[in-house]
Amino acid sequence: MFDSISALQKKEKALTDQNGVLQKFMEAEKEKNKALMNAQLREQQNGASTSSPSLSPPIVPDSMPTLNIGPCQHRGAAESESEPSPAPAQANRGNLPPWMLRTVK
Repeated sequence: MFDSISALQKKEKALTDQNGVLQKFMEAEKEKNKALMNAQLREQQNGASTSSPSLSPPIVPDSMPTLNIGPCQHRGAAESESEPSPAPAQANRGNLPPWMLRTVK
């Protein structure tokens, strides 16, 4: 019985030591990755600052659709002058389900 306890304690110590070594290795890898990411970020910033002095917004590809939410509809100048647009709450009431009409005033 004592021999098996002693063997288990030795295994526990060996696993604890191995865990410590692996933790140090992981920390070293994290530091390497962090340094590499910082270097790449600085390189990108330096490349961007030399090519254009002002910051520009990210380029959105044309294939991505835009999402417009709300009652705002762009109309031609002739339509907007001849016909006044209804108030947003009134315009939405016809499109809302009955259970939501209580919340819109």
